[in-house]
Amino acid sequence: MAGFIGNVVEWYDFALYGYLAGVIAPVFFPADSPIAGLIATYGIFAAGFLMRPLGAAAFGWFGDRYGRARTMQISVTMMALPTLILGLLPSYDQAGILAPVLLVLIRLVQGLSVGGEFSSSATYLVETAPEGKRGLTGSWANIGSTCGSLLGVGAAATVTNLFDAETLNQWAWRLPFLAGALLGTAAILVRRNLHNSQRFREHHQGREQSSPLLQAFSTNRRETLLALMFAASYGTCYYIVFVYLPEWLSAEHLLSRGDALMINAALMILVIPAMPLTALVGDRWLPRRTWIGLAIFVLAVVGWPLHAWMLASGGSLLSVITTHALLFLLLAIPLGSAPALFVELFPESDRLSGYSVAFNVGLGIFGGFTPMIVTTLIATTGVITAPAIYLAFASAVAVAALAMMPDRSRTPLR
Repeated sequence: MAGFIGNVVEWYDFALYGYLAGVIAPVFFPADSPIAGLIATYGIFAAGFLMRPLGAAAFGWFGDRYGRARTMQISVTMMALPTLILGLLPSYDQAGILAPVLLVLIRLVQGLSVGGEFSSSATYLVETAPEGKRGLTGSWANIGSTCGSLLGVGAAATVTNLFDAETLNQWAWRLPFLAGALLGTAAILVRRNLHNSQRFREHHQGREQSSPLLQAFSTNRRETLLALMFAASYGTCYYIVFVYLPEWLSAEHLLSRGDALMINAALMILVIPAMPLTALVGDRWLPRRTWIGLAIFVLAVVGWPLHAWMLASGGSLLSVITTHALLFLLLAIPLGSAPALFVELFPESDRLSGYSVAFNVGLGIFGGFTPMIVTTLIATTGVITAPAIYLAFASAVAVAALAMMPDRSRTPLR
């Protein structure tokens, strides 16, 4: 529950902010203020692409040196308190230029927090997992992030539909953020008595420690680079399927944006039970690396035919729903099993540092640029199915990274 609820809080807020950005922006960044516009441009860039890797490095080092439990308490507090403050912030009309400055500062703190939350909780879950259940236990980190995203979408949709546009712009947009603060308070309470894992205590007791970050990029450089390579390519696949697909359907006039997003959100519900169920396969029957590799290989093979089918059918509901379901279920396999794979790759001494940096740089930066890259590919080549081709390329890179990794799903953690 402690590993799960922190990720619910983190991704609830990020999804909520993303879906209500159009409502929030005029409140803090009015069009007639060029300075506010400049703050928005650079602040959003910094929060997304600078603070997350910095958070990964800082929380990774702290977690390897002082324990995952403390890291998890700090990271969720750094998300919950800013969420409350965001819901209470004065508008630009009330506070002038101070309002956008405060908003950007809050997003910077939250970006820092996101860099440490997921990898810290996944590491803690896998290290404290019962024997033979590392994949299943680790999958709860991604179950939490998926549930949080869905809650964020649901909260944004609720206030948008309950209130008229004027009321929403004036004050109703604040309600989901205040509700998120209550969720964050619950997460802080759940985590207040967490203890470090037995493995962490045994490894660190009475030992002189070198810098975990330095070790991740020297002694265990190969593991860090392979993890980064896999996270970047797997993150690219994730963004194409879960984030960009509705936009592609809308841009190609195959489906309205609203309908595409509704199908996307509805079928995300399939992923939640699929993650732990598929993680069991890696725990019991197939080696984890092989199982993830098979799923991503199939993703590369079926991606283009499914995109072509949607185009040929003119965006029929059958083709769109089938495509979403198949791609989502295939990606549920790495979503469920990858946390354990990453944790098993590194030794105890620099596990969180190597995992955090590789995951956040790979998924956060390389993955985050994916929508822009595939949009550019379509515009420059004229090939409408360019996202599917890029998906196949990213999948091939992910499979290559997996092939070079050792499989430690059947051996004790180092």
